[in-house]
Amino acid sequence: MKTVKGTVIPKGIVPHSLSFEDEAQDLSRVSTAELHTELARRTGVRELVFGPEDNVLIAGNDGVIIDDYGPVRVLINVD
Repeated sequence: MKTVKGTVIPKGIVPHSLSFEDEAQDLSRVSTAELHTELARRTGVRELVFGPEDNVLIAGNDGVIIDDYGPVRVLINVD
């Protein structure tokens, strides 16, 4: 793992011109995979991973949100 000003960057993840000194960061250049990996490792976030053979059904009070087959990775913010 590599550390950038106290922030741990997982091996294989290369930050795309992230400036940790800026209070407001432009995340439009950061890949979705990098954002997902960072959020998944945080306390208070739960990740559910479904494989290609799994039928995934996610529903709420408004009805079905997802009814499909994987692969699917879902992040749940429990904080």
